[in-house]
Amino acid sequence: MQTQLARNTKKDKLLNLTVPFSVKKEKFMELEDLKKSYNKKTLFDIENIISTSRESAVNFQVDFYNALFYLESTKRFREDPLFKKAQFKDYLENKWNESFNRYFYVRHAVLGFPKESAELGFPIVAKVIRKCNDALIVPKVLKEIRDVVDKTNPPQFFDKVNEIIDTYNPKLPEKTKPTISELESNIIKLTQENLKLQNKLKETIEQSKRQKETILNYEKELRELKKILARLKL
Repeated sequence: MQTQLARNTKKDKLLNLTVPFSVKKEKFMELEDLKKSYNKKTLFDIENIISTSRESAVNFQVDFYNALFYLESTKRFREDPLFKKAQFKDYLENKWNESFNRYFYVRHAVLGFPKESAELGFPIVAKVIRKCNDALIVPKVLKEIRDVVDKTNPPQFFDKVNEIIDTYNPKLPEKTKPTISELESNIIKLTQENLKLQNKLKETIEQSKRQKETILNYEKELRELKKILARLKL
């Protein structure tokens, strides 16, 4: 019992660093459930929910992104005369000062991985989604991270998270800048190739002209032969 209590205490300390609020699992809702909750509400009421939940330390992230996802999916944000013809990205940035990039990844964390988001925190789950960007890999990475929660002290936890992510998403080696001599060599090479192509094009044009002249001569000779044949038949 004492061992389990110690594990839970350690986990709680870690979660205090990653999730500055408590999240109930039942708070995460599917779009159909969101429609039942919001369809009969006015845009003013929905935006009031967003404002209220954004100020709340308990349910801010969940209600905030659930409501925004509903407005994005149903296009009801356009009920606001200021955004009647706007894209959701513009509504998001101008109305709520929220970048679409952040919304995109946190929304996927909230709706796609509610259990992991509640346990690890939205920033970590969103980071995994952004870095790994693979529907098959993301669950594996999150499972590995959840497995080390009880085994790692909070100060080392985030380093361990980055280590796990890098395992599935290795950094590509940085490209070295070309030297001046390499650039000059490439310029000379491209110039020579360009001249070759231009000369080939000129040859093709000249050849086409000669072929056209040959065809015209054949046609002229054919007309003369037809005239001679016509006189012989008289």
